Amino acid sequence: MSAQSRRTRSGGYTLFELLGCVALLMIIMNLSASVLIGTKRLHTLGTLALERNEAIEEVARDFREAAHDSTTAVDSVPGLPASPGALVLTSKAADGATRFRLWRSDGDGRLYLDVYDTRPDRTLALASRKVYSPRLKVLEFSVTRGPPTSLVALDIVVDNEGTLRTVPRTNRFLGALGAP
Repeated sequence: MSAQSRRTRSGGYTLFELLGCVALLMIIMNLSASVLIGTKRLHTLGTLALERNEAIEEVARDFREAAHDSTTAVDSVPGLPASPGALVLTSKAADGATRFRLWRSDGDGRLYLDVYDTRPDRTLALASRKVYSPRLKVLEFSVTRGPPTSLVALDIVVDNEGTLRTVPRTNRFLGALGAP
């Protein structure tokens, strides 16, 4: 009887099978990483857009409230910081003194609401200052007084930095002045 050498396959994988598994795992990991990075980017963009929209809504709410509480809109008041295109709304405080609300935007791209009260000696005192979210980068700021003197509009153009939109977003807030 002749001795025939028969090779029997022992347990394990061949080199080609291992290379195939490694290639398949690399493809799966690459796809998973792409999905993870895309999801993270979309989450970041969504969060930025939500914060920006909340800041815009806060400006709209404050503007409507300030306009409703005010009796007139004036161009400027001596003693208040001058700012191009600023809006000054006047009203009466609870004690009968005149209160000025100054809406302005400086060169830093931030939007401010300064509230000044008139002291008994007729000087102005800063009662409060509200600085709106840095997510609200103001590129342009303008004020329109409508044909009826009881209507004011505040236009702000907001930069869409960090979003998919490339065109800046214009927001117009209308406020009806309260009864004198």
